Amino acid sequence: MCFQLPFHYGEPLTKKERDQVINLLIKYENVFTLSMKDLGRCKTMQFSIDLTNETPIYRRRHRLSKHEWELVDERCKELHEVGLIQPSSFDFAIVIVMLSKKNSAGLWIEKRMCGDYRPLNLVTLQDRYPMPIPEELFDIIGDLNIFTIVDLKQGFN
Repeated sequence: MCFQLPFHYGEPLTKKERDQVINLLIKYENVFTLSMKDLGRCKTMQFSIDLTNETPIYRRRHRLSKHEWELVDERCKELHEVGLIQPSSFDFAIVIVMLSKKNSAGLWIEKRMCGDYRPLNLVTLQDRYPMPIPEELFDIIGDLNIFTIVDLKQGFN
């Protein structure tokens, strides 16, 4: 794996620190992927969303440009090829929205496909075991002083 790609290591790093980060990335390259086809899967747990009622949720789709539809088709094909989505005849349908995102030059010209799950969220039963309190997480990480921002590539899908 080559880490000379468009990775941003941060301005405050010295050359020595940057080299250390690159060496760590190389040492643990088996936990990184540059392709969705290389992603692993966890099949040990079934996931379900409990709803307050079973009335199907669907909305009229948003208008998308021809270019945006091409991006949607491309993205859906990619997700289907790697097994993350499959054809469905389910009565629920979430609206697709195309949001702008920054490119490597910092310009907001690229598009990211997202689902508008707000109507589903309104009828989702609240989790009795919510995420931990941030202060508890800070206690767990203790004296660690190097942190990363994990993008997860398409984290909003």
